[in-house]
Amino acid sequence: MLGFRGKTQIGYANGPISKRRLGIFLLLLVTLTTLAIWFSAYRSVLAVSIFLTFIFTLQAALRFVASFVSKPKPVDQSLPELWPIYTVLVPIFQEAHMVEELMLGLSKMDYPVDRLEIIMICEEIDPFTISMVEKFLRPPFKLVVVPKGKPQTKPRALNYAMLDAKGEFVTIYDAEDIPHPGQIKGALQAFLSEANLGAIQAPLDYMNFDDNWLTRQFSLEYSALFHVWIPFLVSVKLPFPLGGTSNHISGLM
Repeated sequence: MLGFRGKTQIGYANGPISKRRLGIFLLLLVTLTTLAIWFSAYRSVLAVSIFLTFIFTLQAALRFVASFVSKPKPVDQSLPELWPIYTVLVPIFQEAHMVEELMLGLSKMDYPVDRLEIIMICEEIDPFTISMVEKFLRPPFKLVVVPKGKPQTKPRALNYAMLDAKGEFVTIYDAEDIPHPGQIKGALQAFLSEANLGAIQAPLDYMNFDDNWLTRQFSLEYSALFHVWIPFLVSVKLPFPLGGTSNHISGLM
């Protein structure tokens, strides 16, 4: 099994990209590419190859530079007297065997229980996982069962669960996550330090990196991404990618 841990180092995402601008850019790109191929397919392919080679070389050079750049300093921000409600969304499907360990790990989060809601999201067609969640259900855990429907996807399950979410801030964990107990507090400190933050990404590390060659390669890739590349993008104020877990999102944005 490949699993990973979420730590408390913070990365930032400062607001959404304009969909209109992105649409215009993509339309222009497709139009110009079509015209270029129409007039000269050979020269167009050659030009695209040269351009992509330049981009890949530039990216490799930036990643090399990033390995020498210092990480952003830890956020030093006092915590509030009145804790905001924090919602944790945990979509799980056909993972009944992981429920006990998962809920045990999430119960260790260092955050006031009365200000925390952990929503375990199960699919209606998965009674075994639902049964296991119900077995260990206790505050601050809640169970949301997603009714049958199409498409049966993680985004649909998250959207359905958000209808019941009460938190001012939201984060997402997967069944294989073992988040650092202080991750939520660390994310909250970062949100309080800058009012315009829209999302925060905690780094991920594999917990079974030494199992075999494949897990070592995955671990190396994750370490390079979350401990070198993303901190570099943060330090130079550039957008960075968000993963599928350990994202912390402000509900007030």
